[in-house]
Amino acid sequence: MKTLLESIIGKKVERLFIIVWPPYGEDDIRETDMSFGFIFEDKSDEIFNITTDKNDLTQPTIGRIGLPKNILSWNNFEQRMKDWMEYNDELDFEYEFYEVTTYDIFDDIVGKKIVGIQLIGDENEQIFGMKLQFKDDYIISFPNTLGNTIETSTFKKYSNIRGFSSWGEIQYFGISEL
Repeated sequence: MKTLLESIIGKKVERLFIIVWPPYGEDDIRETDMSFGFIFEDKSDEIFNITTDKNDLTQPTIGRIGLPKNILSWNNFEQRMKDWMEYNDELDFEYEFYEVTTYDIFDDIVGKKIVGIQLIGDENEQIFGMKLQFKDDYIISFPNTLGNTIETSTFKKYSNIRGFSSWGEIQYFGISEL
């Protein structure tokens, strides 16, 4: 994992996605399984995804996935989440991909380079999350009840990571920086 992470330091984010498992019948949007997907300037045919390992809900994982056939607009995000939370019928669903490349709230990420990466854990180095650093913003990815959650300096800033303080003092372990 460390080598793959190190390989994205210095890469510029060309496109940005929020990847969501629909919050079918959920009560709290903060618990929605959500992660970021990146397309870097040199890889236009795959999305680099940082999320939580679904087999071990305390471990971060990274991977590459192909571009989905259906990409939704960020303009639809809030209403779709409300609709999913109120939905009662059984149906098949899959991850939804929302492209957020052109939205102001992500201006300090899109078109910018990753300048550093830190793993997040407790004082016993039990790693549970990651922080990608940009010059003027950051992305934190860590587990929640339903899978993964994310935050930036302006998006989903609920400080849910403080919930991990029951594991011990939260620490950031640098991988490397530019």
